[in-house]
Amino acid sequence: MKRIIAIMAMVMMVAGGATAVSAASARCVVVTAEDKELVLECESGTDDFQPGQEVKLRVERVRAAIEGC
Repeated sequence: MKRIIAIMAMVMMVAGGATAVSAASARCVVVTAEDKELVLECESGTDDFQPGQEVKLRVERVRAAIEGC
């Protein structure tokens, strides 16, 4: 019984800590790209980004239309 309670307490602490970590996000457009420098212009919500902070970029892919019969 003590093991079950201890496991439940650990799960609750991990779940609580996971919600405390959140990522900033914003919709941005590339303005200029030269060598290793990339300048982005974002619509809004840039207050969460700090200078020197690492960011992960996801590129929107445009797919070709599939033509049928």
